[in-house]
Amino acid sequence: ACRLKALGFTLFATPGTRKVLAEIGIDTELVVKIGPLRPHLLDFMRDGSAQMIVNTVSGPSSARDATTIRAEALARNIPLLTTLAALDAALEGLEAEVSGDLNATPLQDYYAGLVV
Repeated sequence: ACRLKALGFTLFATPGTRKVLAEIGIDTELVVKIGPLRPHLLDFMRDGSAQMIVNTVSGPSSARDATTIRAEALARNIPLLTTLAALDAALEGLEAEVSGDLNATPLQDYYAGLVV
């Protein structure tokens, strides 16, 4: 979360996630879970406020919401990450782009042993 903030992202979190992040000193903006209260996460996605979604599943109700969230992200072409490992990989790429240390190597070079 600190790395996202360092890259200029504003973090939105549902109440449970927000509490966990606050306990380790990370400020977030509150977004309510999908339901009758508005605005909720889908509203943020629909109005263009969400640039990237990190959605990990932690129980039956979050699994139900995950299907809706993932479909909305796909429909709106919003990057969606479903694991913390995927978030870490995405952050490495974003940080490399910002620092100017972004380079690409063909996969064939790895298989040929040209890259260590």
